[in-house]
Amino acid sequence: MINTQSQDIVVHDGAPGIKHLRAIGRFVVEFNKLDQYIIALISILLGDEPELGGIIANSWQGWQRFAALQNIFAYRLGFANKIRSGIDIKKDPKYVQLNKLFESLRKVNDLRNQIVHSDWSGDFSDRSQAHRLKWKRNAVPGWSDFDYKLEDIHEMNSRIVFIEKTSKDLGNFVSENFYDYLALRAKQLRESNKKSHPSERY
Repeated sequence: MINTQSQDIVVHDGAPGIKHLRAIGRFVVEFNKLDQYIIALISILLGDEPELGGIIANSWQGWQRFAALQNIFAYRLGFANKIRSGIDIKKDPKYVQLNKLFESLRKVNDLRNQIVHSDWSGDFSDRSQAHRLKWKRNAVPGWSDFDYKLEDIHEMNSRIVFIEKTSKDLGNFVSENFYDYLALRAKQLRESNKKSHPSERY
């Protein structure tokens, strides 16, 4: 039950409207799909034991998985060798593209945390809006700060469009740069599974 007041801010009891609930749920579903895709990419791109890679990826928090994948991409794209050769990778178009992609992914993760960890309630005067209140960690002992906003449904829907676009951009980046590698790894894993689990003959 929420009834928080600070100056002229009042967050009332009661759930937000159905449009906000749908938008929140849809964003969470889209984020979970994106997160599982990232876990799969980490597990395959790490090396010879994808199951171990998946275990490691699942032990990290979301932002750690995003950071790890960016580093794995950079390594697989050969940036480590370029740095050793004295090449300034900051001017490399692929490096610029990679950083831009992960700036969007970090923003998606921040939006997810904002949405999931906030208290939501309806605005009785305008059902197209909802109160969002997220408490922050205490920066000063004895003082609790918070992030409050009256969220418009159109802004919520724009976040869904943003996460869908970012997920598509990630998929395109993977296809452009790692399709051959992933296809080879998939073939190797299929052959390995056949050797580990030969078909039973009767």
